[in-house]
Amino acid sequence: MICPDCYAEYFTSVELCGDCDKPLVEASLLDMPIPEMKWIALPYFEGKVYSDMITEIFDEKGIPYYKKANWTSSAYGIQGINTAGDFIKIYVPKKSYEEALMITKSIIGGK
Repeated sequence: MICPDCYAEYFTSVELCGDCDKPLVEASLLDMPIPEMKWIALPYFEGKVYSDMITEIFDEKGIPYYKKANWTSSAYGIQGINTAGDFIKIYVPKKSYEEALMITKSIIGGK
């Protein structure tokens, strides 16, 4: 699935763009089986370092996730260590949200 405004890619189980809040459209005619999951965004934050720390813990705990950087970082592949304005969103399945939120807040604080 693709956002028609910002062209960000999403899993087929996601219905709205996390940035634009627009309904997504089919990315291609190929249909890949993806488990039905309701994905929820954790609080967004700045910096790749925090993102890497959080997702490393998610990997260790077996929490599924996907990350989405701001448009500039995504489109141009720019990944500074902690570039100002480099906002990152991490999405997790609804069933893992509370655990993932607790981990995220332990890294970025109670924002």
